[in-house]
Amino acid sequence: ENLNNIKGGVQSALANLLNGFSIIGVNVRVITFCRTIDKEYIIKYSSTIEIVYCPEGSYFHLFNYIFKNSFDVRKHVKLFNPDLVHFSMGGICLITKVFGLYQKKQLVTIHGISFLEARIIRNLRKKLAIYANEIIEHLLIPKNIIHISNYSLDIKGQTKKICYTIIPNAVMPIYFDIALKTNTDNRLIYIGAIDERKNILLLLQTLYSLVQNGKFYYLEILGDFLAEDYKNEILGYVKNKGLSKYIKFHGWVSQATVVEVLTSADILVVCSKQ
Repeated sequence: ENLNNIKGGVQSALANLLNGFSIIGVNVRVITFCRTIDKEYIIKYSSTIEIVYCPEGSYFHLFNYIFKNSFDVRKHVKLFNPDLVHFSMGGICLITKVFGLYQKKQLVTIHGISFLEARIIRNLRKKLAIYANEIIEHLLIPKNIIHISNYSLDIKGQTKKICYTIIPNAVMPIYFDIALKTNTDNRLIYIGAIDERKNILLLLQTLYSLVQNGKFYYLEILGDFLAEDYKNEILGYVKNKGLSKYIKFHGWVSQATVVEVLTSADILVVCSKQ
């Protein structure tokens, strides 16, 4: 409910998009599903935007969408009567199409990178879930789609029957107000979740190599670990290589703090395996 607590991903992009919609006065109703609630409720994001929180259900995501969530979406499409139904992600979310959406125009934003992530993920259950989502998405994809990057488009490929465009994820305006830094003091910044896919170990190995060669850089990490075993591996590496004084782990922070730390950084580092 508190959008400031969002920790990246599709939810972060959606929150930023809502901020833009609120400025130009677009009427939007967001339907989101939560496992932690047992009763539907609505909050007003702005005078033209409302967010509906619906209980997801207690079964697997697939069963929840087939037997419950699809009917919640259908209900709100009828009540809100939108010009366009936008799926902020594909996969099982598209199952709602099977039950009918009152012939409303439909659009989906594709995050093609998840298909490649399945090749890296070790957890078999998560890997199978991604592949299942890909199959459902292939069968039920609307004819109008948004790719968030050329990279996503290259992964998914082009189909003659599908109309597409490329629109990068929305970014909060405050990031464009950061002043250009004219001096440098060797400060690196990493922003995002910390797991094997993000390849933070490569960054630490590079930092260690620089230190060994007398080139001292300081790394600030904004984000937190997604798995305890990977956390132990990374913190163990930092300790064994004597890098503690060159690295600061901030954990999850607000966007205001991200901007503050980013203002003093020299290089934004991206080291993902994709």
